[in-house]
Amino acid sequence: MSLLLTGAAVAASVPVRTLTAAHPALAGLASTPVLTLATPITEAAPLPLESNWFFLVVEYLATFFCGTIGGMAAYQHGYDSFAIMVAAWFTALGGGTIRDVLIGCFPPVNLSNYWYLSIALFSGIIVIIFHPEMEKMYWTTTVFDALALALFAVDGTTKGIAYHMPALTAVFLGLITGVGGGVCRDIIINEVPMIIKDRHFYAVPALGASVLTVFVCKAYIHNLINFAAEIILDLFIVALVVAVRLLSVKFDWVMPGAAKRTRALTLHRSRSGIRHHHPSYRSTSAGHRTTIDRSRTARAHVHRRRSKKDGEEQLLK
Repeated sequence: MSLLLTGAAVAASVPVRTLTAAHPALAGLASTPVLTLATPITEAAPLPLESNWFFLVVEYLATFFCGTIGGMAAYQHGYDSFAIMVAAWFTALGGGTIRDVLIGCFPPVNLSNYWYLSIALFSGIIVIIFHPEMEKMYWTTTVFDALALALFAVDGTTKGIAYHMPALTAVFLGLITGVGGGVCRDIIINEVPMIIKDRHFYAVPALGASVLTVFVCKAYIHNLINFAAEIILDLFIVALVVAVRLLSVKFDWVMPGAAKRTRALTLHRSRSGIRHHHPSYRSTSAGHRTTIDRSRTARAHVHRRRSKKDGEEQLLK
């Protein structure tokens, strides 16, 4: 394998003219696209949103908000300043790193760009210094969390579309980018992940934001809207996710749980040997005792009366 890689590296460094001069049989293959080794495997055609100020502002804000949430979570568990910095770093960059690894973007942008690293560390420092003020601002922290969720969902979906991913995959990438940092944070501080613990609308708004962002990106790619309209629609999606998240916390809107059923469906074997459901054949949840259907009870009562009558007749004889 190493010999093949070495040969490929040498072939990539030798000009095509030299190869065709040494081996005339390769002259016909010189223009074949298979021999073009300079084209990257995952070359994406970035959308304008990915290479302009708006996209960068979205990522920077989401990184900062996620970092502050992660740092506050570590502080509330009584961890030291180093743990606060680590939690802020994982929360700010975890979702984006998972996204880049899944789409094959190496090295991940969150690790190769010093701006992201600086913002993540800066958010940890903010928590270390201003944690008393931030602890009292419950709704401010909740707004930061909702903003990070919405911004990262839009960001991850947009990057998935930019790397030519299918629409469903882009939606999954947006959801992972939105909730991935929080999952990493909860794992390292030994907590149940927020996506599982919080019954309010958390992952569902992020999923909806990812779906809407796919439609917006597709509309821009097909020249149905211009760049200004795309920015406005993306901001509207972010505002919608934040509003749904805050309203669910304010008015205690929760996701429905499992169906409230106390009795399990049972099967009754008829005389024909076929199992079927019988409405009067049921089991109680308290003692798990089974009641006999009315027809069987009636037949048993008639049988006892006949037996009693036969016994009296025998005594009279």
